Amino acid sequence: MSEQMVDPPRQASTALVPALRRGRSPLQAATHHLAPLLASGREVVIGRGADSGIRIDHPAVSRIHAAVRRTNEGTLLVRDLASAHGTLVNGLPAAAGIPWRVGEELRLGPVALVLGEDLACRVRPASDMSWLEARNLTVSFPGRKQPALDGVSLRFDPGQFVCVLGPSGAGKSILMGCVMGFRKPDSGEVIAGGMRVGQTRSLPNGLIGYVPQQETLHDSLTVREAVTFAARLRLPADTSPTEIQVNVEQVIGEMRLADLAETRIGNLSGGERKRACLAAELVVDPSILIVDEATSSLDPASEARVMTILRETAARGKLVVCVTHHLDNIGKADRLVILGNGMVVHDGTPSAACERFGVDQPADIFVKLEDNGAEAWRVRPQGGEPSLRARESPAPSAPSPAQPRMRQLAVLTIRVFRAQMGDPRFLFLMALMPLLIGIVVFGCYARNDFSVRAIQTRKLSETEGKVFDSFWPVVHDAATDKSRDPETLELSTQFGYFLKQKPDLKARLADPELDRIMTAATRGEVDVFPERWMVNPLPTFIFLSAVMMSLAFMGFMLGITAIVRESAIFNRERQMGVSTFAYLASKVPFLAIACAFQVVVFDLMGFGFFKAREALTGMDMPATSYMASWPVLLGIHWLATFACASLGLVLGAVAKNPDRAIIMLGILMMPQIMLGSAMKLATATLPMVLAFLISPVYWGFRATHYEPGGPGALPEFARIFDTNFTQSVPLACAGLVFQISLYFFLTYLVLTRRNPASAADSSR
Repeated sequence: MSEQMVDPPRQASTALVPALRRGRSPLQAATHHLAPLLASGREVVIGRGADSGIRIDHPAVSRIHAAVRRTNEGTLLVRDLASAHGTLVNGLPAAAGIPWRVGEELRLGPVALVLGEDLACRVRPASDMSWLEARNLTVSFPGRKQPALDGVSLRFDPGQFVCVLGPSGAGKSILMGCVMGFRKPDSGEVIAGGMRVGQTRSLPNGLIGYVPQQETLHDSLTVREAVTFAARLRLPADTSPTEIQVNVEQVIGEMRLADLAETRIGNLSGGERKRACLAAELVVDPSILIVDEATSSLDPASEARVMTILRETAARGKLVVCVTHHLDNIGKADRLVILGNGMVVHDGTPSAACERFGVDQPADIFVKLEDNGAEAWRVRPQGGEPSLRARESPAPSAPSPAQPRMRQLAVLTIRVFRAQMGDPRFLFLMALMPLLIGIVVFGCYARNDFSVRAIQTRKLSETEGKVFDSFWPVVHDAATDKSRDPETLELSTQFGYFLKQKPDLKARLADPELDRIMTAATRGEVDVFPERWMVNPLPTFIFLSAVMMSLAFMGFMLGITAIVRESAIFNRERQMGVSTFAYLASKVPFLAIACAFQVVVFDLMGFGFFKAREALTGMDMPATSYMASWPVLLGIHWLATFACASLGLVLGAVAKNPDRAIIMLGILMMPQIMLGSAMKLATATLPMVLAFLISPVYWGFRATHYEPGGPGALPEFARIFDTNFTQSVPLACAGLVFQISLYFFLTYLVLTRRNPASAADSSR
């Protein structure tokens, strides 16, 4: 297929609509005979393509998925053809070729084929795949006596709509974490469609769909755009734009969102948003659908509609498991499982639940559990082995990505621009922030005089040093009463007599610190002697520092907002194989452009302000002799702001929610103020090392401020850095590039180590 990226379709082709309205049928059992296909001696291709030898019509199967050939010894060998979701034979990967024997199962992502006698290859029907079993699951937490899950054993069958209920802390979300492979239980196992769920996210994409409690779609995208981007990321890379369009329109119709397809997610009601999340999961046609808190925060009408749609989804042959705490619509479920203190206290029909607990209303069941304890109602699992056993599989691994990493990067980059540019609030904030901050900062300098004069000092020459070395000891001895003979008329004696008449002057000349300075001056070590008048550089340096702090704040905000609001989205997409590298790299182009926009607006506003002030009042602009030229200033400001945005990404990845990020932002600004401003704190060894590593403001200020004559040329009071300071814009740029690389690496580490099970702990 063409690799060209296409925009999400605005409307379905009218030729497709009749087919879409019928809805998708679950994968049915079929038998293919390999013998005639292998007679030519060629490989038999298995895949979704119409020209495949064995065609498997499932969206999660690649167009060219795997190939089968017969060796000279008559053995069948299967090899994967770089498919999206991998190929397994009896649980073993078939990347380089693996034997396929009679009775063994060939797994193509979520689809299974079993080899029978006479090379008859049978596709297992959806009913063989849409089942889920938890066997004796136990999960404990340190410091908690009662296990979060205490020997939970359950089996859910195809076509069932199961509701899992329980009071807060009953273990519902932790059970779902084990089912999805986010959390490894202390003991027990979970089997889905014949595959043992590992301790990591190793389920093949397309087998299980998962809708977490938090919404996983961008508010600024339309329903069609959001589902289309989900399809691009989750369906195999060889899925054509037409196939993507068909799948998208199909699930939008199934979720009854056709009339809302062009509506932004943020403008939908709670129930409509939940259905949009369901559509994004169903676009890959999973056999099992897990929905965590499907009706949370919904009004009664929306709750009833969502539950009806879930029941209809189960009626199409899927297993639907819904975790909920609402009781009004549990009658729509085929089966009700109630948990209490990590134990199963009811497993049966909804109507039987009230009868079992002897209550009239389902809500009273929780009262019974609280009064009598869950142990009194515990349901003991029945003995015996299941009829379908799990296939032995290799060690758990990360999920196979549906898209190659670079294609994921392209899709995610387009989505970033669509989502951000489609968000009026973000665009307003991005445009307004440099204007508001500029008004405050430049307004503070409305009456500031950048041309105030100061004295330029210098060191003594060698001759002056010798003369002064012979004179100063005499003065200091006289001030400290160290004259040799008070009866003589030596110069020190006469000067001592004079100083007795001037006690204040005598005290100053006797100061040991003054003696230290003057002695150092005679040696040419310090510059304290007046040379000429100069424009004081400190007002300009302080102004440049304030500008860098303002740009740093804007950069931090851009970086934080680029990632902190997408915590739930990223967690879900990483679970189904989206590369962390691709996700993070997709932020780079947008952040670079957004930082450039804000810097240009801010700097041009400042330049225009001071030009206007100069024309109206005659007051000078910031001293150009102490700062980089405006074009260089613009470039350095952009790079430093981008570095701050990169640091904001780290903050957003660590914080996970906006409230925590705002608190951490204040903490993060303090080192920038201390290390990267005109406070002269980054001259000692340790602060300088910290500034090198963690302060973009330090490098930005270091590159934009300028000391005429080089380091040490300015008098000591006007120096921001010590005499070892190197005045080099390329060096500062290199420091900023290093920090950008460091921050992206740290963000990558934080995101890759984020535990998906943390979301499941909310009900602990």
